Amino acid sequence: MTNLRIVYPREDGGIGVLIPCLDSGLTINEIADKDVPGGVEYAIIPVDDLPQDIRYTEAWTADFSETPVVVTIDPVRKAIVDKAHAMADLEQWMTDKLNEGYGTGKGWKLGMQQSDVTLLTGNFVLAKEAAAMNLPIPPVIDAVGGVHEMGIDDLTELMLLYGQARAALSVEYAARKAAINAE
Repeated sequence: MTNLRIVYPREDGGIGVLIPCLDSGLTINEIADKDVPGGVEYAIIPVDDLPQDIRYTEAWTADFSETPVVVTIDPVRKAIVDKAHAMADLEQWMTDKLNEGYGTGKGWKLGMQQSDVTLLTGNFVLAKEAAAMNLPIPPVIDAVGGVHEMGIDDLTELMLLYGQARAALSVEYAARKAAINAE
């Protein structure tokens, strides 16, 4: 392994970095000529001359017309990368919250994914119709498949609390997303 790296400008404006394997019998220049896209200029630099924060490799930039070539982190591209990381973190946060489900306070949970909301809402509409016709209320199925028989008043209260919890989660998600987009 060598402490040298081959760097070159990528078509997307970023910097490509090759880690040469000198055990192949090729010189570092032969490796560069073989692996760098045709017609693209490159430089061979010490690995220590690359930015140490690898979270921002997509923001690396360099001026290949200068010698030596210096790879730096472009502040505008860094901000874009930061925003992309923040959005990915937000999406993971929302996924985790949805996967946690809604605790009913009765020792069981309801799912909070869109399909869960749709099924529970449909069940509630049917339950209201059944109650109006003095027919049995369809049971509620919890997040792990448990069956729960409820009267229409208890089901209505559960639906109101569930809806408030799901709406509050959506509002928090929207506020966090707006804050990221405002940066």
